[in-house]
Amino acid sequence: MELHCRYMGAGYENIMETLSLLGIAETGNKAVGKFSLGMKQRLALARAMLTKPDLLILDEPINGLDPQGIIEVRELLLQINHEYHTSILISSHILDELSKIADTIGIIDHGAMLSEVSMKEITAKGTDLETYYLQKLETSGVIAKGKLNT
Repeated sequence: MELHCRYMGAGYENIMETLSLLGIAETGNKAVGKFSLGMKQRLALARAMLTKPDLLILDEPINGLDPQGIIEVRELLLQINHEYHTSILISSHILDELSKIADTIGIIDHGAMLSEVSMKEITAKGTDLETYYLQKLETSGVIAKGKLNT
């Protein structure tokens, strides 16, 4: 973390606070290579949070995690958003998980924004994110009758 601070031009004063926030302050001198995948994900988030950014951009942050790890990362992201007022942009294909943490959903296909909608609007329609997503792909012609157009 000190090396990352030097690279980012940040002071060391936030290291322990950030490691504590992410639940990895007690790892001591354990080599990163010995970390579990969940701990590596937390370390990556800690590195990103050292400078207390206004915006975090995450690509598949729960990829490869076990169910407990997914829950922990979800809770961490919600905590970061609420306590630090950090906006978080997540790119993911795991729609069920996104629906649990996102307040606004953007559906992008081949670089084009098909839809931007709040989760409140989706649930008010009596549907879930996966159904909404598939409906948007159908109306845009990406899929037809539940099958991908190739």
